[in-house]
Amino acid sequence: MAKILNITPAAAERIKELAVSHVGQRLRLSVVKSGCSGNGYDLSFVEDAGPVDEKVCEHGAEVLVDSKSLLMVFGMTIDWKEDRFGRQFTFENPLEAGRCGCGASFHM
Repeated sequence: MAKILNITPAAAERIKELAVSHVGQRLRLSVVKSGCSGNGYDLSFVEDAGPVDEKVCEHGAEVLVDSKSLLMVFGMTIDWKEDRFGRQFTFENPLEAGRCGCGASFHM
């Protein structure tokens, strides 16, 4: 059975680093309306989990997945990339049908 969400070791380390400054909060992944393709990913620290959020733990990091977004991120991989142009979380989602020209938003 496929996993809800895959977290790479690099992403897990970054999540754990960020969690240090967000004591008492948990990282939550949601799909929000955004950009020219219609959808975007939102990673936010929240005080409380939603009543039906899914909890994913991998490599010592925890991410809550918004229940409304669950079907849109099933099987997705979150990674942390650093290069000379910047540092950011990346999302590889096998359910995406395409992305906008700048890559900031996607459609299904």
